[in-house]
Amino acid sequence: TTVHWHGMLVPDSADGHPRLAIAPGSRYEYRFDVRNRAGTFWYHS
Repeated sequence: TTVHWHGMLVPDSADGHPRLAIAPGSRYEYRFDVRNRAGTFWYHS
């Protein structure tokens, strides 16, 4: 699984590229500063 963000400025390490997939049964915590102004954004996995 990966999480891909739309409309947000996120680092490459948090942008859901398939090479960064989270293995079944594993955990990963996304940590980054939100540098966007308030708005409507969305994500999907």
